[in-house]
Amino acid sequence: MTINVAVVGAGGRMGRQIIDGILANKGMVLCAALEKLEHPKNGEKITRDVSFQDVFLGLNAGFKAADVVIDFTNPETSLEIIELASEMRRPVVTGTTGFTEFQLEEIKESSNTIAIVQSYNFSIGVNLLLRTIRDYASILNEDFDIDIVESHHRLKKDAPSGTAIKMAGAAAEGRGRRLDDLVVYNGPRNLHTKYVKLRGKY
Repeated sequence: MTINVAVVGAGGRMGRQIIDGILANKGMVLCAALEKLEHPKNGEKITRDVSFQDVFLGLNAGFKAADVVIDFTNPETSLEIIELASEMRRPVVTGTTGFTEFQLEEIKESSNTIAIVQSYNFSIGVNLLLRTIRDYASILNEDFDIDIVESHHRLKKDAPSGTAIKMAGAAAEGRGRRLDDLVVYNGPRNLHTKYVKLRGKY
């Protein structure tokens, strides 16, 4: 049995890595590779049967052929993807970052209709780290500030990253508080560095 996979955001760095993984896996078949209309890879062949295709032209056909949809785009596009996937009863895996709390609630509501895996980071190590941060933050009470400093390659679009925000959220959870009540976002030292601080009580 093979799993047919549609990839949305297929021309990005993560999209290409996902496609490479699918093509290397004998249990998976790439059935659609979707990108925005102006993307330079549109029309370029990936396999004999699949070329990069404009996301809004290819969604219906791509989703019909898919057993699962993998999405690495932006919050607005992801919500449209999830809405269509819900209508067509296709499960979604999304690694898109930058969702607002309201958008995350919309995704949670859609998960009542279809299976959705939503994560800012799929690394086992990072998810173990999140658990460790939550535990440490419950021990290091609000006498302590918590600083997260991150640097990225120059093509990184969102700062702070979803992973940094997730780390801050884990720390806030460890303290039994809402992230928005504690967090301070500081400006970057340069274009690719961002600071996130969770305030203590002083």
